[in-house]
Amino acid sequence: MSQQTKDQLRDQLTGHLYDGIEEYDNPTPGWWKWLFIGTILFGILYWFVFTMSFGQLSAPAFLEMAKSEETMRQFGSLGAINPDAQTILKFAHDEKWLAVGKNIFLSKCAACHARDGSGINGANLTDDKYINVNKVEDIVDVVASGRANGAMPAWRNQMNENEIIMVSAFVASLRGQNLAGRAPEANAKEIIAWHE
Repeated sequence: MSQQTKDQLRDQLTGHLYDGIEEYDNPTPGWWKWLFIGTILFGILYWFVFTMSFGQLSAPAFLEMAKSEETMRQFGSLGAINPDAQTILKFAHDEKWLAVGKNIFLSKCAACHARDGSGINGANLTDDKYINVNKVEDIVDVVASGRANGAMPAWRNQMNENEIIMVSAFVASLRGQNLAGRAPEANAKEIIAWHE
């Protein structure tokens, strides 16, 4: 190695010495610095978009949208359905459509009625005692119009009629399980059976 090469290498040394080992002054490559700065900028932009979208750009939100699209596709095959007792009881005993009603129930109703329908601050839907329901088709009206001055919200503006019928069928299927949960209201009356 020539003296000139040794002098050039000596100029690149940082002056740190540890156990006889000297450290070269090798700066980080420019592409790495720009990549690092880019990831920071992307992180800030991603945080802004994610926060301002209120979680609508998250993986769970995309899954919910995909489920909703699949439900709408399935509803398209049904056409318009009537909110009568026969239809509700038919869907309450059909596993495929009961799963659709359950998904709607879990996303819209479980916060008040619990995931199993046993009631939190909403009524226990698994017993035989009801305030606003005398026959099975009354469930559709309760879901669509709400009750108790908004304590039970009206869902007609957030769900289409088929969704309301599906969730009503799921609620009808819960009856008779008598899960431990919220006690019935004092003015609740017992319904022996659903009648078509």
